[in-house]
Amino acid sequence: GEVIGTIRGHLLPVLGCVFVPGHSSGENLRGVVQSADWSALSASRDKSIKMWDLQSGQLLRTYKGHVGRVLCIAIKAYTEYREGEDPIKMTLVASGSWDRSCKIWDLESGELLHDLGGPEESNTSPNSNGHLNAVTGVSFSPDGSVIATGSDDETMRLWNVLTGEELKSYQGHDNGITSVDYSANGEYVLTASQDGTLKMWDTADKGGAEQSFFDKQINSWVKLRS
Repeated sequence: GEVIGTIRGHLLPVLGCVFVPGHSSGENLRGVVQSADWSALSASRDKSIKMWDLQSGQLLRTYKGHVGRVLCIAIKAYTEYREGEDPIKMTLVASGSWDRSCKIWDLESGELLHDLGGPEESNTSPNSNGHLNAVTGVSFSPDGSVIATGSDDETMRLWNVLTGEELKSYQGHDNGITSVDYSANGEYVLTASQDGTLKMWDTADKGGAEQSFFDKQINSWVKLRS
């Protein structure tokens, strides 16, 4: 395929990127494709996250706060409901970093909403010190109310997006986790690891860890309960 644009601006290697859904100037790039996804976020070893206009290459915003390289990012439209008030709609960005934290940002304002784990002086979680090593994967639940994080410390954790509270920590890998992904129904999280395995976790019951692995001998997922 043809390269239709190149963006430069980070000072060090770019380690992650994601389209910003529905964020567009309303014009078509070179008249070739019609799409609302003409903005993007990038995460870099230079410790920053940047939002770009993909048509012009213009830098729209820089999100700064991490004290280590930013390894992964995720984005999610989220609606917050408060009793007696109109719903608050926002687009959330989650970033995982070498500094052991997952940060949650308001896309439009650039405001840092939560700092989950990482350095003690910046951690805003009311009940957890977070991961013991780099956060290497982040994924929002389908409704945006929970964020899953994976880490080099071999654990996957679930966090309440609104309060910053850690809901549950899941253990089972024998090496660092490299990626996490929520299922479309919000009941399962997949984790990939340097131990050579892919694990599927049942997260419907936040109080108990149910783990599955794919058994190649029988070509099927096998459930285990911890």
